[in-house]
Amino acid sequence: MIFLFIYFASMIEIQGYNKVNYQKFQIEMDSRFANCELSELELAVKLRLKSTATIKNAFRKDNQIVSDEVMTGIMELMDLRGFILWFNGERNYYIKT
Repeated sequence: MIFLFIYFASMIEIQGYNKVNYQKFQIEMDSRFANCELSELELAVKLRLKSTATIKNAFRKDNQIVSDEVMTGIMELMDLRGFILWFNGERNYYIKT
């Protein structure tokens, strides 16, 4: 079970998960992809995407331009336990500890 604790309405701590910034999140994504047995094409097929460009865009370092649904789908296929939570109009990235 996940417990949410809200502090000062600006930070959310979730037990068992570390909140990371987008750059650290992408480092973890890169690491998982490097050790993943699936290619960009196989990820795209499993997620029923029209092209591998969406997969390539999911690994952009500057900002997230794919949907949260696509991103979390890729995370699941690469066995990266985490999620994206919107709070106060911005994305927050969490990775299981």
